[in-house]
Amino acid sequence: MIGRDAGRAPSGVTDTATRWIASNPPHVLFVHLPEVDSAGHRYGWGSPEQLEAIGVADASIGRVLDALRKQHLLDSTLVIVSADHGGAGKSHGADDPRSRFIPWIAAGPGVCANVDLTIHANLAVRTEDTFATAAYVLGITTSKPVDGKPVVEIFCPPGSARLDSQSKE
Repeated sequence: MIGRDAGRAPSGVTDTATRWIASNPPHVLFVHLPEVDSAGHRYGWGSPEQLEAIGVADASIGRVLDALRKQHLLDSTLVIVSADHGGAGKSHGADDPRSRFIPWIAAGPGVCANVDLTIHANLAVRTEDTFATAAYVLGITTSKPVDGKPVVEIFCPPGSARLDSQSKE
């Protein structure tokens, strides 16, 4: 896991991740970019400062994807981009839907193209589902129940429109 150490900016975290991918690609990599959350708490959700942090995080994700592409790993890698929570003002609360609903984006082998998870009436993706989905894809089972469930709705049957079969650069 790569996360923010004291004084470490997203570029440092991203530099480490891309260096690892280039030199000895890990089988599993979790990259944590907490600056969007930090900016939300410090300046407010949707503030210009948070929007700037989102831009920096977007560029960091782009660098990681480019590193995977250069190593010819992008087509064989499941990438999930998510947030731990949303917010309003400078805080978040359990009863506020702006806090509970998060972005959750997945791309990779077997992931269907253009799937809108919000149209599934009985599906509410939670942050805990990220681990459950990764464990599902990796074939990891746990001896004890875990919070979360695999988001299997992202996967499509063979022959369907899949993200991994779209044009390559």
